[in-house]
Amino acid sequence: MVSGTQFTLNDFNSITLGDFSKMGTGGVTLNDLTAKYGKPDNTSSVKQNDQNTTIATWNRMANQANATVSVGFVQNKAFSKSLNDYQVERKDPITIAQFNQLQTGADADAALNTLGLPNQVNMITISGSTQATYTYDKAMKPTNAKIVLTFMNNKLQGKTQHGLD
Repeated sequence: MVSGTQFTLNDFNSITLGDFSKMGTGGVTLNDLTAKYGKPDNTSSVKQNDQNTTIATWNRMANQANATVSVGFVQNKAFSKSLNDYQVERKDPITIAQFNQLQTGADADAALNTLGLPNQVNMITISGSTQATYTYDKAMKPTNAKIVLTFMNNKLQGKTQHGLD
């Protein structure tokens, strides 16, 4: 076991999710992630839809003082993942014009190309569909501005913003 190995953004992106409704079949196992990144810094158990689930959190993201990676497991197989408090250096703040460029149905890569990396990513796979939420709330002008993008199977389904000029 490698203790304390840090996650990179590529590591987070490569975490394979299985389908919650199929008991996580196809998802990476907690044992595999523990072998690669060490014991999680925190684990908790939650009952979802009559299934016992485990949420494992690692507080070690490369070059990120506060970022965390959390992975949800059902029957020891991953079905959800979250990246929280990821700090992104932006050359310029995100503008309302950039936000308005994003159209329903656009793929996630188009959003990333327009807005850059988000500060938070949440993904879950249930009943054959993967839902992702990207949140932008750091290095924004004004400082309390926030953008939330929701994707279903990599296509933009909804977007909200608060406080952009």
